Amino acid sequence: MEECTFFLTFGTYDGAFFGYEGKIGSALKTVFAFTPHGGCVRCLASQGPLLVSGSTDEIIRIFNSRRRQEAGTLMEHNGSITCLELFGSPQASHLLSGSDDGSVCIWRASDWELLHKLKGHRGGILSLSIHPSGKLALSIGKDRCLKLWNLLTGRCAYTNNLDRDLDLVMWSPKGDRYALSSATEVMIYDVESAEVVTRLRHERRVSALAFVSDELLLSGGDDGSVRMWHFSVVAEKKNQLLSRVIALYQGHQARIRSIVPMRTSQTEEGVAPFFASGSSDGRVRVWDLRDIDPVVKRSEENRPKSENNTKKEVAILPGEEIADSFTQTVFDLSSDVRLTCLSANIVDTHSQHKVDQHANRKKQQKRQREEASDKAAESNDEAVSAMPKKKAKVVIEYDKSTPKKKATTAAVAVAGKSPSAQDVKEAKWQKKKEMKKEKKKQKQQQK
Repeated sequence: MEECTFFLTFGTYDGAFFGYEGKIGSALKTVFAFTPHGGCVRCLASQGPLLVSGSTDEIIRIFNSRRRQEAGTLMEHNGSITCLELFGSPQASHLLSGSDDGSVCIWRASDWELLHKLKGHRGGILSLSIHPSGKLALSIGKDRCLKLWNLLTGRCAYTNNLDRDLDLVMWSPKGDRYALSSATEVMIYDVESAEVVTRLRHERRVSALAFVSDELLLSGGDDGSVRMWHFSVVAEKKNQLLSRVIALYQGHQARIRSIVPMRTSQTEEGVAPFFASGSSDGRVRVWDLRDIDPVVKRSEENRPKSENNTKKEVAILPGEEIADSFTQTVFDLSSDVRLTCLSANIVDTHSQHKVDQHANRKKQQKRQREEASDKAAESNDEAVSAMPKKKAKVVIEYDKSTPKKKATTAAVAVAGKSPSAQDVKEAKWQKKKEMKKEKKKQKQQQK
């Protein structure tokens, strides 16, 4: 892990964003800082060297974080860009974007072609989440609707009209559950039964969610703290989960804006080894989860045995005892700007090698296509040159209204060859000869 490089990017209200990188044991250093947007940066997403940003200026901008340069822009929405989700590993293959215009766009990352534009919400999109299979996606909007989309067909597969305002939606890593937040409450749904299996309550509004494993969920709120929830399956009741807070991460003094799990190529399954959190006061912290297993084990041993506890909403109130509290971080970054969104990832030697291999494979395929195209063009030229040569047929027309009857046009009547100057000259001489014969014949007829 010490050889891994951490990349952190956060956006601000004035349209700027800042990028930092560093390794464990060393300080973070600034690698870029610029203002690409004309409005507030609402969302960021990154995968490998690819970084995309969305803003209130209705534009999605694409960047290569390794080369530190802009790669293009996407302009399809007619409202502020509210959420972005990338899918694919080791490099992103698709991008989903949501907007205040109520639409969701599916973009292909290889050439940034718009594949589908999903319409169905009657209000702006608030949150998006792509299923781990990449075939489905959940979206919630200001119209209080939860929609399940089939990304292969570009159609809505399911709609759930809820009687409350919604804020966030998030799939679990296995895709058998999803979390839905509304104000101070987080509801965990089971996909098979379509029922709420547990409810989590905060004292203040929930502003960020992230699964770090199927049994562990991170939630951040307006109180500046990040809680880790542990789920335990109740054997007697398959549609119920026991939920409790097993860890509290303190270090922010303002509202949590983003929580981002950070994985390496060796930790694609299981608990994410790190996560980053950002608050609106400009503070970004990276937390270490590699020692969380003893905490989870202790939670399993001390979990309530009674079924009655499954019916109660889990709430953390002021003064309530929490299993473990953490304040130590891997990185602690403070800035003087107002943070709006955060993106974070880890690049290790193995994953970087996979990204390079993928890029080299793409270049080789492009080179092979170009070589095949050149060979096809050469064979076509050889076939044309092997055709029997024909003399160009030239048609000459004369304007008889003029005294000198000058030639006005020359048209080619044979494919594959253009008339030479000699061909045109011979055609004119032949045409004059024909006209003399015709004139002589008319005189004989008059006599």
